[in-house]
Amino acid sequence: MKIHGDYPPVTRFQSGFWSVDRSLSGGVPERAAIELFGWSQSGKTSLAIKLASKAAGDIAIAETENRFNLEYLKENLKAAEFKHDVYMLPIRKLKKDEILLHEDLIKEFLDTMALPEFGAGIWDSLGAIVSEADLEGRPGEGFGTERAKLVWHIYRHAAYVLLRRRPRSAPPANIYLLNHQMEAMGRGTKTAGGRGPEYLSTARLKMWAHKKRPEDGCLEIKGKVVKATYGPIGGDFELFLIPNYGLHEGMSAMLDCSTMKICKRQPNGVMMDGVNLGRIGTLVGAARKNQVAPFKAFYKALAAFDATGDPTKAAVAGANASGKRKGTAKKKKNGRRKKNA
Repeated sequence: MKIHGDYPPVTRFQSGFWSVDRSLSGGVPERAAIELFGWSQSGKTSLAIKLASKAAGDIAIAETENRFNLEYLKENLKAAEFKHDVYMLPIRKLKKDEILLHEDLIKEFLDTMALPEFGAGIWDSLGAIVSEADLEGRPGEGFGTERAKLVWHIYRHAAYVLLRRRPRSAPPANIYLLNHQMEAMGRGTKTAGGRGPEYLSTARLKMWAHKKRPEDGCLEIKGKVVKATYGPIGGDFELFLIPNYGLHEGMSAMLDCSTMKICKRQPNGVMMDGVNLGRIGTLVGAARKNQVAPFKAFYKALAAFDATGDPTKAAVAGANASGKRKGTAKKKKNGRRKKNA
């Protein structure tokens, strides 16, 4: 059988976070509208920046909360060795006393993402969208339906833009849509847009802060894939967020190794097959300095786990890659010599 037609295949890229890629069946799908949602301070913006930094083109950002940290953005993209440009929309300078309607910002965002030089777009956030009717209405009047209509518009047009970008030789692009989880008046929780994100997104990732380290304010974040067009749902992932730094791939790999029983976190350090890889605070310090060597053991162990599915073999591979096993062996050998003497 042969399938005819000019329709692109499903392609993926590696996020750099082992459990995120695993929960999405091997990587983040391209040409995708992906919703990241959760409570405040759950790492949504940080993950969106990390994913956007993998793009082979410029990044467009539409920010509606008036609290986007440009220095934080620069540091994250610098750490990711991002080589392209970032455009904070609107690109044009507003006239004096001009109010930018969110309806106009939505149109500019989608038009920008149709351009072949853009590889990723971030909308932060859907929950902060204010319709023109809402601006002109009285305080207390309900305009949730108007906002839902705009959210649906973004999703419908995003799907069209990402699939029909011209020329077809342009690299695939992704749009990351950030959304807030809110109380629903005694009916659990909801997100802005109603059922629109559930129906029209390529994937939906729910995120929440699981644990905060009082020593340094670092957050251990948990997440779950609640929708995946190209794969099963329900996959879990973990991320490690360092304040004023962002998500760190190596520290996140440490969490993944701990969850998969490859290593064990103890008060005196992270142990892997009898090798102490360092205390959490020491590893955080190394992460802040952009050191790579302290995290090689975790990356190697996860790669071995992918190949074997055996946490014990993965632990051996990771400990061997740490560079610390050799020193331990020498000490034991010297100790035996002294005893024999």
